[in-house]
Amino acid sequence: MVDAAAQWPEIAFVVANSGPGVTPAEQERYSHRSYLVEHGVPTHELAGALAPYDDLVAALRRRATFEEVRPQLEQKQLPDVYRRLDLMLFPDDEELWSFFLRIFDFEPRSRLKRVQVPLLALFGGDDPIVPVAESVRAYREAVRPELLTVAVFPGAGHRVQSGDPPAVATGYLETLSGFVRRCA
Repeated sequence: MVDAAAQWPEIAFVVANSGPGVTPAEQERYSHRSYLVEHGVPTHELAGALAPYDDLVAALRRRATFEEVRPQLEQKQLPDVYRRLDLMLFPDDEELWSFFLRIFDFEPRSRLKRVQVPLLALFGGDDPIVPVAESVRAYREAVRPELLTVAVFPGAGHRVQSGDPPAVATGYLETLSGFVRRCA
């Protein structure tokens, strides 16, 4: 979406809905940590529970092959919390490993800096998948202030919804439609 806006001047604006401003590796670590916390892993166990993920990222950085990391993915190699929660560290899939090798260190700030049209960045304040504070900071550092509008909806999750059954966060539609009207 950001690339499209940078390449085609006829695009009038961009809307990013829960778009991470951090690398996929950082975003996945945050998501992994959120899952552990949500399932009751105490603070004193988090570092140990996240260590296998950090080891995988180190393997990505040294460009390890799937066969090299495959033993690290086995449940018996992981901390007990993975068995308790029936949690998978990373899918046992060579194709997915190859894909993650290509994208894990993608830095969205470099693309955000190229945006030359108004950009609305929408986030759920309680997003368990995307680190909102870090993403908002990245958008603010990379996008010219006169082009950027950021809205964070307290209590909303990754899809900017809240409640049971889930519904679009209060103020979301008004924020989106107001932005579009201003840009049209």
